[in-house]
Amino acid sequence: MRAYARGDNYEFTLRQGLAYLRVWSRPDLDREAGARLAREEVDHHRRLTQLSRRTVQGLVFDLSEAPPAWGPATEAALMEMVGFWELAQRKIGFVSHDPLQRVLLRQVVRAAAPNVGRIYQDRESAELWAKT
Repeated sequence: MRAYARGDNYEFTLRQGLAYLRVWSRPDLDREAGARLAREEVDHHRRLTQLSRRTVQGLVFDLSEAPPAWGPATEAALMEMVGFWELAQRKIGFVSHDPLQRVLLRQVVRAAAPNVGRIYQDRESAELWAKT
């Protein structure tokens, strides 16, 4: 894996034509800091979807260590992030184990990435989806 970008609660890597984003919980950060970090991620999503398909054909978005819920500012940033992938017609495989998080993700996918976004409980399935 090749490092692409890192923030206080996220890390992007690239491997074999896929981008990977892992987000983790940081209880020491308040909602405003979390929303600011989500805004940082938006720029990375935009840039990744502008790279060639050979470099990045899809995204595995791993939220298995992330908070189960988020506020409206983070929700708006998520919508924008996944919207870039929908516009670029590149698939996103979300990884989530939390039932509440999965409900919230379904709303995001339905609204911003209905054709390219899918939610999975395991990374392998998310990778298979993002590669096709």
